[in-house]
Formats: sequence, C-alpha cells, structure tokens
Amino acid sequence: MCESAGTAASMDELRTILGTESEEIQTLLRRTGYPLKQENGQRRYGPAPDWTDPPPGRGCEVFVGKLPRDCFENELVPVFERFGRIYEVCYLLTYLLRLEEK
Repeated sequence: MCESAGTAASMDELRTILGTESEEIQTLLRRTGYPLKQENGQRRYGPAPDWTDPPPGRGCEVFVGKLPRDCFENELVPVFERFGRIYEVCYLLTYLLRLEEK
C-alpha cells in the first residue's frame, strides 16, 4: 500500500522500481494487456493495445498531485478504472533520479 508522500525510496526499492517490475504490476499488465514503458523520466502505462478511437483530446486529462512516492500502477489503475476505461497513465520519476544521484 502507498505510504506517506514524504517517504524516500531506498536504493533497493529504487532498483526494483527502475528494473524488474513487481509481481503486482506484472499481474496488472497481464490482466489489462497495456504496455508499461519508462522513458525520459516518466513511466507510461498505456494506451490500450486494442484502442481504435483517436487519442483523447485536450481537456480530457486528469492531473493528480501529491501521490506517495511508492504508489505505482498496481494501486493507481484499479482506482481510476472505477470511472471508466483508461487511455494512458503517465507520471514523473524525477524524485527517483535525484535519489539515485546521492
């Protein structure tokens, strides 16, 4: 479960996050079929492999701030799925990159 936003990830947690995904995330990816990529300091979950409509336009985005640093797709996706089909989930990992440099 997500902890407080002030909790810093340990180096072991950082390697897990940036390397092999957790079993919970792998289970989510198998269930949904969505791809998960990490590039340019962002994690991108989606879009759905069977999405045939145009991508959602401007104004269809939901921004969520103050997420705990240990909260990932396996916890976020089920919450947002309650409201409808997800096109894509993106979030920045700049705090992890700063931690890695220390």
